Amino acid sequence: MNYVVCLGTIILVACIYLIFRRFFEKHISLTLKIFVLITAAVFLARYTVSSDSIFDVSDSIAKNGNLSEMSAWLSYVTMICVWFEFSSLIVVWLYPFFPKQRVLKNYVKTFALISAFLNFGLLRWTTYSFEGVFCDESLTAGAVLLAVEVGLVFCAGLHTLCYDGGFRISRKDGIRMARFVPIILFSSMMPYMFSGIMGNFGYTHVLGFDNYHRGYIYLALLLLVAAVFCFIKTDKEFVRMSLLFVSLGTLISFCYQFDYSTFGDVASWPLHLCGLMMIAIPLCLIFRWQWLYDFVLYFGVAAALIGILLPAYDNSFGVFTTDTVLYWLCMITVFDLPILMCFYKIFRVPRLRGFLFCLLAFAAYFFVVIVMSAMMSTGEETVDFFFMTSTILSDKLGSVGSTLYGIELKVGNAVFHPIYEIVWFVVYGLVGLLLYFFYPFLVRLKDLYYGIYDRNRKIKLEEYAYCEAHGKIDLGECMNEESVDKLVVKNLYKRYGSSKRFAVTDASFEVHGGEILGFLGHNGAGKSSIIKCIVGIQPPTSGTVEINGFDVSKQSVEAKMQVGFVPDHYALYEKLTGREYINYVADLYNVSQEDRDARMEDLLEKLSMKEAIDSPIQTYSHGMKQKTAIMSALIHDPKLWILDEPLTGLDPTSIYQVKQCMLDHAAKGNIVFFSSHLIDIVEKLCTRIIMIKRGHIMIEKTMDELTEENVDLEQFYLDISSRPIEGEEEDDPSEVVLR
Repeated sequence: MNYVVCLGTIILVACIYLIFRRFFEKHISLTLKIFVLITAAVFLARYTVSSDSIFDVSDSIAKNGNLSEMSAWLSYVTMICVWFEFSSLIVVWLYPFFPKQRVLKNYVKTFALISAFLNFGLLRWTTYSFEGVFCDESLTAGAVLLAVEVGLVFCAGLHTLCYDGGFRISRKDGIRMARFVPIILFSSMMPYMFSGIMGNFGYTHVLGFDNYHRGYIYLALLLLVAAVFCFIKTDKEFVRMSLLFVSLGTLISFCYQFDYSTFGDVASWPLHLCGLMMIAIPLCLIFRWQWLYDFVLYFGVAAALIGILLPAYDNSFGVFTTDTVLYWLCMITVFDLPILMCFYKIFRVPRLRGFLFCLLAFAAYFFVVIVMSAMMSTGEETVDFFFMTSTILSDKLGSVGSTLYGIELKVGNAVFHPIYEIVWFVVYGLVGLLLYFFYPFLVRLKDLYYGIYDRNRKIKLEEYAYCEAHGKIDLGECMNEESVDKLVVKNLYKRYGSSKRFAVTDASFEVHGGEILGFLGHNGAGKSSIIKCIVGIQPPTSGTVEINGFDVSKQSVEAKMQVGFVPDHYALYEKLTGREYINYVADLYNVSQEDRDARMEDLLEKLSMKEAIDSPIQTYSHGMKQKTAIMSALIHDPKLWILDEPLTGLDPTSIYQVKQCMLDHAAKGNIVFFSSHLIDIVEKLCTRIIMIKRGHIMIEKTMDELTEENVDLEQFYLDISSRPIEGEEEDDPSEVVLR
């Protein structure tokens, strides 16, 4: 009879579709959503009226290896078909609401269609799995609804197959399906399946904090890490869809322990915190409720963490019995999913105000459930919504827990344990507070990792493109011979963010080996922007920078190996000694031990740092820290040495030593790029100068040319700074002052 019902459902849906085809195709999105609501209503109705025979079936398979009415292989095949039908049903619910996620359509037209076909073939036995009787022996309401459900899933798969290009799946979609299918199957595996698959081993008792308990803890962490790598570089909507599937699958599995009679018995409601969070998580993802997510993120995760470390079950639980699996399913879901939503920025991380509101909400919830538990508990029956009424948790805390629990306060027939309950409230509050500080760190860590990943990926792609354009295999072979022993900047533009104003406009110049270039300009003129583009800290908006023949954008590693940079604000690892820090930098540049020892000895002599080099950097004066930064910039003997305001705050002796290092480095045929506001030092030290104003190169001259023209550099700088930029209107002086 069930086969007739299933076929009748398919024929009925097909007839309705053919009659109203034009309307349905015109309003396809609305049609699919109505179909989803009908399918969900059928499932909920079946869930409400079905018996709990599926749990007895799994127990029978676990203990006996098969059902008495079926062989072992047929028992397992039936259980797997039920599993696939359940996963397909959730995908059918989701795909109309995520039309851009082709992975759902691909799943519906392949796995869901095949699953419905298999379930139709095994409908007699799947009906027995749920109802406890064969459909040809007794036709129950649950059996009829199961047949209708299979027929509806088959119709959804057939419709998607016909209107989405058949079974053809692109390579990109195939890769995404390979990521999504394990998520679907794992999160939709019913808890009773574990005991059925594991057999009698699943009934081995959990004895406290033993290897089985630790195994579940490792599983929670492993699934969290696996999800992070599974979703790496996927769009946010795909992550949201996947997490919604997991939350719905685990919620339905969790709810299988309840039936329609539960709704009339308040004592059986899942009012413990993790149970409520199982309901709250899908609501957050469906309706994007930030306020509800804030509560889940702090106190839901806190409850799951405490539940993982101190599981609220006794030693009668088996390793893979249904009750144990349901417990850990709840804990792992409530622990992992909110963290993943935070990690992938599905919701923003709440601020302190949000945390305080959540703390008040938790206090109200805690008070209500404690009062309800105490008032509803009688001598014969204990109602324990928060595990405060029973001794499940206090027994795990030893004598301290038992002592605190033993302090009672009776109000009528209600018995409270005030000290014990207050301590637990404080524990939850402290865990929530720790999570408040942890989540921003987690997001920053993720952004840092993804930034490095994106940067490395971009570098690799640029390297491949550059090598292909030059017909080379090794990037090191792609040196521009015309730029060897030079710093070449061509048509450099730099604009930050969405600003309409360029920080650097069409900057072009060359510096040759053996020269010391003085880079002059007032504050905000664009000096630091050009320097950051040269050293590779900031990518140029357009234009090129070549250092000793290597392009900074396309050969960034090779170009940076040619540079030693002393920034205006040094950042040193001050817990290290000077020698340790310089050796660390030398390791980064692959400097041999012989070369680094010789260069360090020479630099220590020139900068008078021998006595302090083995002391922690945090004990150094400003001048000594600056000298350490200079030594670390020279330890690999760079072709280009860039110094941004290196003499600020140095005493006369230190200034002389740094100037001598600059002269010696240039005398070896290297380039020294020197930015400073000390014009008298620039005049005596540099061989050439460049002046910049509001991102424009105003003038480029050698010191010999200025000497021949008998020009004082300080006066020349003032004259050039007051000169208007060609092609740009000069600002009104009052506007300059205001700006």
